[in-house]
Amino acid sequence: MLDIDFMPVLAYAYLMDIDKPEIIKIDPAEEKEVIWWPQSLTDEIKNDWPQAMKKEGGFQLGRVQQGLDPNNYRPMPSIGAGVKEIKLQDDDKSQYRLIYVAKFEEAIYVFHVITKKTSETTSTRDITLAKKRLSEITEHRKKSKKQ
Repeated sequence: MLDIDFMPVLAYAYLMDIDKPEIIKIDPAEEKEVIWWPQSLTDEIKNDWPQAMKKEGGFQLGRVQQGLDPNNYRPMPSIGAGVKEIKLQDDDKSQYRLIYVAKFEEAIYVFHVITKKTSETTSTRDITLAKKRLSEITEHRKKSKKQ
């Protein structure tokens, strides 16, 4: 998992005083791994996202690892089948997005992040880049299975 301040779901629920967090209790060994494609996406989050958004993003990815949907997301079929976008917003109404695919058995692939100041639609540039990265993931998986 990412080495920035992403909190486990149960710890987050405790700190936020949530009596019954909506999680599935499974063996941590059965949680899907989160793979950042490319790994440099973590630098963008570390450098550009406020602490509260880092924590909330981690909590939402934790939900996905547990087999749940994030609290606020939308499908992104324009990028590819099974692609979803976690939608986060801070108090200043700035927008933070994590684009991922969780349909593969081995992992959740987070392959694009977006930081923007308004609720504008996802740019063509972002969609094109996300499609390219999803294609890279698909090719990588094909090559890995042949070996």
